[in-house]
Amino acid sequence: MDHGHIQRLIAANREQVRLKTATALQNLAMLHASFHDVEDADTRLGLLLSDSWAAMVFQTDYTRSIQLSQDAIRRYGADGSPVQVAGHEAIIGRCYTLQMRYAHGREYLLRAEQRCLRAEATEEMRALLSDILHDLAMNHQQSGGSAEGTLLYLERALEALAPTQWHTRKGVCLMGCGNAYFGQGKVEPALAHYQQAEALLADETGITNRAAVLSNIGLCYTNMGEYEIAETYLRSALDMRLRLGSYPDIANSYYNLFAHYERQGAHIRAYENLLASRDYAFISHTRSLQLVILSDLERLATTLGDKEAAAKHRRQYEQMAEG
Repeated sequence: MDHGHIQRLIAANREQVRLKTATALQNLAMLHASFHDVEDADTRLGLLLSDSWAAMVFQTDYTRSIQLSQDAIRRYGADGSPVQVAGHEAIIGRCYTLQMRYAHGREYLLRAEQRCLRAEATEEMRALLSDILHDLAMNHQQSGGSAEGTLLYLERALEALAPTQWHTRKGVCLMGCGNAYFGQGKVEPALAHYQQAEALLADETGITNRAAVLSNIGLCYTNMGEYEIAETYLRSALDMRLRLGSYPDIANSYYNLFAHYERQGAHIRAYENLLASRDYAFISHTRSLQLVILSDLERLATTLGDKEAAAKHRRQYEQMAEG
């Protein structure tokens, strides 16, 4: 089997892993078995990159993902293609960002970006560059950067994708634009971008991104006071995420339902959904969300007059913040 065909098989499976499809891990294991004896650097880098993605997507094990990719670069980076190496640098940057280690994340993402910009402008390179720019936007936004800076990264990502057929990636970037507008309190442009994203993600093989955009649309309708429409979207997103079994995403869905009920003044239902969100966030080790939830739990317990619970949530928050 020629080198190009092997790379296409590995890349196709990696898209399955990224989308968390039902057969992705089984197919990845088959590829490892099939190409176990192939010592070509790009083949080893490609398989290890898929392993790194699997650790992040299926196990939410960011530390393991970082270790796999750092080891891959150390062992095969000198002989591998720039795009393969950049793929590992990019996932390291993404995982550091998810761990709230923003400076480390940005360092790796910028390194990966420069490596891509020096490479030939193939479809593969454009896809990876858009992923990197999307993750730089996420890093910028989560570390307290301006919405304008976030949107600039995402606009560059969409520009890189313009001549390609990567509809899912375009949808994800449009969803990111919606997030930036929503963070500014600009609900109508946020909703418009989410609806554009929904149209692009409607036929996606996986449901992770579709669930995310439905949840975001629901939040927009909540903020517009269209509560019945909002709950339909929020519940659909939660149902998808429960079927998928992704604990961080389930935690986010319950958190969005908390915000939905709190906005209506239904504090008990809000508190119940926030407790469910906490439980899934702690299972998934999503530290940034855990801190937000504990702070909101303290505030809501105080509103409900439960001083003992409020004090407990405060202690948990302080212990986690110190750690």
